Amino acid sequence: MYSQLADEWNYKKNGALLPEMVTAHSTKKVWWKGKCGHEWQARVGNRTKGSGCIYCSRQKALVGFSDLKTTNPELANEWDYDKNTDINIETVMAGSNKKVWWRCSKGHEWQAVVYSRSSGTGCPICQKTRGKE
Repeated sequence: MYSQLADEWNYKKNGALLPEMVTAHSTKKVWWKGKCGHEWQARVGNRTKGSGCIYCSRQKALVGFSDLKTTNPELANEWDYDKNTDINIETVMAGSNKKVWWRCSKGHEWQAVVYSRSSGTGCPICQKTRGKE
């Protein structure tokens, strides 16, 4: 295996499994610990193809780092917890294409993709009202 990847091998979580025991193109999922300090599981073969930390590259949400509540707290305030019972806000990132429910400060409810909200779209009902004034 490549020396750079061996440096990111999580010896503690992989237990008795050592880097020299797997091939560079192995499909075995193992634990990694990046220079960033994050820990995650990934296939050895994917790592040798250049994949890095899934949290730093925003492939997966990490609470307190890349989740919507952390990166966009004002947007998280409009998350409709009553209607989004099947989605945990801590697993959603600002760039997500998931369509979820929102509730503005005036109580209007609507569905929109997380990414569009992160890009600045707001409550469509409030925007229509503003346009009539």
